[in-house]
Amino acid sequence: MFNTFYSFLPIHPYWTTIAVNGVLWPVGYLLGFLWPNRRDLSGLTVWTGQQPA
Repeated sequence: MFNTFYSFLPIHPYWTTIAVNGVLWPVGYLLGFLWPNRRDLSGLTVWTGQQPA
């Protein structure tokens, strides 16, 4: 795979993406449980199935 910045960063973008996702996914998943800021999200999209009043 061609890496434009290979001369500056001698890393492979595929494996870097795998490693970063492997670290950040559990961090984000755990932070989602630590911040239980639940809000009412109804009415944000047309897919909620609610009719306008």
